[in-house]
Amino acid sequence: MVFSEHTHFDSEGRHTLSNVVVMPSRKKTYIIDTSTGIHDPNSMNVLGGVGNSVVYPFGVIRQLDEKKTRQDLVGWSAREVSRKLKEARGVGLKMTPRLTLKDGVPLSSGGLLYVNHTDWSQHQNFITGLNPIASVDDEIICTARLWREKIADSNQPVIVVSQDTNILLECDALGVEAEDYGHDKTITSLSQLYRGYAEIKIIYPEFDFCTELYTKKSLPEDVVFKAIGEQELLANQCCFFLGENGQTRALAIYKKSKKLFRAVNRAKKSEKSIGPLDDEQALLWDLLKDPEIAIVTIDGEAGTGKTFVSMAAGCEQLDNTYQQLLVLRPIIEVGGKEIGFLPGDLDEKFQPWTEAILDNFELIEINLPQQYRAIGEPGQGLIKANKLKMSPIVHARGRSFHHKFVYTDETQNLTPSVVKTIATRAATGTKMIFAGDPEQIDDPYLHSCSNGLVYMIQRLKDHDFFGHMHLRNCKRQESTKQAAKLL
Repeated sequence: MVFSEHTHFDSEGRHTLSNVVVMPSRKKTYIIDTSTGIHDPNSMNVLGGVGNSVVYPFGVIRQLDEKKTRQDLVGWSAREVSRKLKEARGVGLKMTPRLTLKDGVPLSSGGLLYVNHTDWSQHQNFITGLNPIASVDDEIICTARLWREKIADSNQPVIVVSQDTNILLECDALGVEAEDYGHDKTITSLSQLYRGYAEIKIIYPEFDFCTELYTKKSLPEDVVFKAIGEQELLANQCCFFLGENGQTRALAIYKKSKKLFRAVNRAKKSEKSIGPLDDEQALLWDLLKDPEIAIVTIDGEAGTGKTFVSMAAGCEQLDNTYQQLLVLRPIIEVGGKEIGFLPGDLDEKFQPWTEAILDNFELIEINLPQQYRAIGEPGQGLIKANKLKMSPIVHARGRSFHHKFVYTDETQNLTPSVVKTIATRAATGTKMIFAGDPEQIDDPYLHSCSNGLVYMIQRLKDHDFFGHMHLRNCKRQESTKQAAKLL
């Protein structure tokens, strides 16, 4: 807050609000790249605050139009951007005097929205080496330079906003101000990502609460704190209680609002049953079966059991708590081809993406009731009974999920806006699980800190309806563990 030179204070030295002048932030003009619109269809409102201008170059509109027909999340986002542009156009046409996107139309966030078309033939060699007629990337950069020249205030920034690293580099080389779209970035390094657990050393062993914890199933936090000292823990944080030798002596989930620790049984491997294989998975298993937790996120490298534990926990709760397991997966292009180009109906087109899920049922099926088992391919008994359904994420929009256990795989390849859309599909009696590995990004416009999984973990932590677990231990054969480290 900035005070004017005429600000007055009351008799106790406090300023009165009527005398405070709040200086507005500096106006900015943002030139939007296609990748920014695809990443967040609402970016025009995020950037278009009071006094700001948001500009879509003509070539970007063309690119969005070309992507609208795609049957994946890129097409989904392109259609959403087009819808918002249409809404803004409609606002302008109803105004007096009538305004078009060429003139600048008011955004709900307070700024102005433009679609810019320039006759580049009248601007030959505008920037040496660039051809804005042949290249949309070049057009974006040239549009930024053109708007820079049009604005009378030389101190007003004109900024290219892009998720494309190459455009950012080209802007730097040409002296054009540019920045990554950072609205939905919650961390700058994966080392800052919330892990969901705490390893807590028992520093006062004379207060042996572990036996009592498992006997009573839960203990008030003040009893536990006598042995471990006061702790700053988040809601539903998973706790490893470590003895003097560093070995785990007990597991618990911290129920912050109830001010207690709930005991979690340690993993007991049995050849006759399917369940958690270690303490990490035991804590995850508890989160997945906790009726008070509506959203669970899981991160970890390949082979740590994200899908397996989730599917096993979901199957154990079928019919009693949930009526169906629903698996959602993003469509990552196979061989550069979109799903629409693959042969067959939707189920046949999506089949290559379902195999990673069905592989887990080779082991899980031994725990299923007899009516859900089928001879042949694993998981087919559940599918025929309509107890397991797998679907592309793009088909989730507009749906409501009732009494379902919903597992969203490869969440690191989703944008924050898509994750929000999926999370808000949950209706009565539904549990949502989002899993992935932030270090394995296939989308060229996402990275380890800007994806939907990381965004969700950081934004939802410390809420009673949310739990998270980071899995560290690979359960596949030794060569898999070594490959993950060395390759």
